[in-house]
Amino acid sequence: MQEIRKEKQVLRRIAQASDAIRRKHKILKTGKESLQKTMKDVFKPVVTPLQELVNVSRDTKPVKQEVKEEIKTETMDEPKNEMESEAEVSFATAEEEDQTITESSAGLEDEYLRTLEDKNRHNELHTLYGVRNLSTAGLMVGDSPISFERNSIRIGSTVYPKTQGLLELSFKKMPNSVHVTPNDKKNYKNILLARNAHRKYYSATKPIRNTPSAKFKHLIAELLNINTSSPSSSKHYIFWDDANELVERLRLLTASQAAGNTSHNNEIMSILEELREAGIIY
Repeated sequence: MQEIRKEKQVLRRIAQASDAIRRKHKILKTGKESLQKTMKDVFKPVVTPLQELVNVSRDTKPVKQEVKEEIKTETMDEPKNEMESEAEVSFATAEEEDQTITESSAGLEDEYLRTLEDKNRHNELHTLYGVRNLSTAGLMVGDSPISFERNSIRIGSTVYPKTQGLLELSFKKMPNSVHVTPNDKKNYKNILLARNAHRKYYSATKPIRNTPSAKFKHLIAELLNINTSSPSSSKHYIFWDDANELVERLRLLTASQAAGNTSHNNEIMSILEELREAGIIY
C-alpha cells in the first residue's frame, strides 16, 4: 500500500509539472505574438513606403536601359541615305580585312628570309625569278628592290598585299599550291612583267630567260603564255638557285681550263653571263 501511495504522488507531481510547462509555453507564445504585433505597428510607417518602392522598381526598367532602347529604336527606324549605308559597309569590310591581314600577314616573310640566309636550305628557293640577296643592293626582284612592311610587300614604287601565297611564288622553287590563290598568281605575274624578272639581265629590251626549271615551265610560262615546246637546240641552259654554286662551278672549270682542257669554254661563258644578269659581277 505504501508503494502504491508513492507511485500516485510521483504521477501527481508529473501531471503538475506538465501543466506548469504548458502554461509557461502558452505565456511565451502569447508574448511572442504580442511582441511581433507591437513591432509591426511600430515599424509600419517605415516599412510600407519601402515596400511600395521595391514594387515600383521591379516593374520599372532602368533609366539607362530605357534610353539605350529608345536610341536603338530611333536608329533602326531612321532611313539612311545610300552613301551612308555604303560608307558603313565599306568601313566594316575594311576593318575586317585589316584585322585579317594584321593577324595573318605580320611577320610572314621571316621564315622565307631565314631560308634565303641559310646556305643549307637554298635548294628550296628559286632566286632567278624571285627574291635574291645581293651584297651591294640588298634584296631584289628583277630590276627593283623589294622590302616587307607590316601588311604589304613593296617592290619599287608598287605595293602588293602580303600573303603567304605571294611569298611562296616569290621565294620557293616549288611553291605550295595550298597557299596560292588566283589573286596571288595575278600579282606575281604583274611583278614579273613590271620588274622584268623573267628576262635576261632583268631588262625590258632583252629576251625572255627560258630555263628548263619546273617553275618556269609549269608556272611562269603558263602565266605569261610562253611557248616552251621547242627551245633552241643551240641554247646552253644553266639552272641554278644559289650564286655560290655557280661561282664554285666556275672555279672548277677555270682550273680545268688552266690545266689545258678547252672543252668548257661555252659553259664558262654561260656562267659568266648568268652572274652578270643576276648583278653579282659586272
